Amino acid sequence: MPRLSVLMPAFNAESTIASAVRSTLRDLPKDAELVVLDDGSSDGTVRVVEELSDPRLKVQTQPNSGVAASLNALLNSTDSEYVARMDADDVVLPGRFRRQLEALSERNDGGHLDAVFTTVIAWGTGIPSFPRPSGIQYRDFGMHLLLTNPVAHPTLMARRETILGAGGYRNIPSEDYELWLRLARAGARLGRIGIPGLAYRFHANQVTASTDWRRQSWTNPEVAKAYAALSDALLGTSATRITSLSIDESLTVKEKRECFNLFASYFERTLSEHSPAAQRALRRKLAERRVWFEQQIGEDSGPKTIRFTAGASQLHMIQRHQVPARLNESRKEQPPDEQPRAIRAADSVANAAYLKSRLVLRWFRAAQRWRGRRGPLARALFLLIGGTYKFVTEGLLGIELPVSTRVGPGLRLRHGFGVVVNPAASIGSNVMIRQGVTIGNRKARDDCPVIEDDVEIGVGAVIVGAVTVGRGARIGPNAVVFRDVPRGAVVYSPSASFKLPGV
Repeated sequence: MPRLSVLMPAFNAESTIASAVRSTLRDLPKDAELVVLDDGSSDGTVRVVEELSDPRLKVQTQPNSGVAASLNALLNSTDSEYVARMDADDVVLPGRFRRQLEALSERNDGGHLDAVFTTVIAWGTGIPSFPRPSGIQYRDFGMHLLLTNPVAHPTLMARRETILGAGGYRNIPSEDYELWLRLARAGARLGRIGIPGLAYRFHANQVTASTDWRRQSWTNPEVAKAYAALSDALLGTSATRITSLSIDESLTVKEKRECFNLFASYFERTLSEHSPAAQRALRRKLAERRVWFEQQIGEDSGPKTIRFTAGASQLHMIQRHQVPARLNESRKEQPPDEQPRAIRAADSVANAAYLKSRLVLRWFRAAQRWRGRRGPLARALFLLIGGTYKFVTEGLLGIELPVSTRVGPGLRLRHGFGVVVNPAASIGSNVMIRQGVTIGNRKARDDCPVIEDDVEIGVGAVIVGAVTVGRGARIGPNAVVFRDVPRGAVVYSPSASFKLPGV
């Protein structure tokens, strides 16, 4: 009996499966096996795999049944102590299986991990994207799940008894995320290694790239049930998944925002139970999810009655203080081909009196657009546009705004000079940055701020570290920020208070 079985379902993967299988076998321990299940492919997937000779490689076939059914079939046909996942279009990075087996074998706080994941290098659409080298401890994993799925399915390695004990996979969209929710609710110890273990390929034919698939996942009742159960266990309230809330047509924008704010208050209340490092990471992710949520919901009007489930009782929503929203048309959900145009329009309106700022942001958005596209032409255009952008803005204008930085629409650059932004920082919509501002890391390279919507940053201000500057906050000139700033707060500069001579 092998110690480890790597499960690889495949469907019409003739063009990619050879590299996936070879990379898996190269990293696979001797006491392990790779089991490929062809799920009714109509191309040469089976032929390609059978041409690869290795005693640890096994091939199975079945009529097309889908990913969940294929994975359950693979679980039933193997008997190893550990199981791992691999997709037919990804590439295993060296050391992945060794590091995961070591993590599962180590005893931590009186127990072992039940499942362990890794971070991934994203590739296939332009320049590869490297992750933050951040692991997730098992005590914090459930909280991350309440914000978004923090792991890629093909990086899973788990104890077989853990997966089977939870009932295996269900034939629904987001079958992996739904399983993680059930495992976390049942008390399984889930963790993530910070070192990437996989090169995760993005391409247009992915099921998860489909808008219909995402909507089905966001509205699936089984995912909603599993999410609510975990939320109830961790927060004491059966919340609605953030993505599902964003498309709930029964609620107005105001009601959606109130629900999110209430969820965030429960979430913040629970953070005291986690380590300071985990709190920083979770607050950062919560702020990023808030920015995403606001960009999805747009504007709406009209009062409705809203209830938010809290345990077995119902909490009736009351009027809550909110920072005024200043959302423009670019924040509304639009077809993908119209979004860049709307973002550029928002930038132009925000910098109407500043020609240099408009030119810099137009150049910045163009470089970002080509950076995210595939193909040799896109690559060449990105190198041309992105290279000249970097040379001119950093070398001549003194504006260091990297193309990889996440920036919402309507960024206002005032007298832009001496601006330094770390590429790992995240900037929301309608943010104002004046000259001499630094938004950077504090210790680690990616230990950077999240700036929420409608924030104004004064001349010479410095914001460093994994902090969140809440929506509508005002950072005064020359202020130094190294702690979280609440929504709507004002941070004064060191010279804001003074003493008169002789007093």
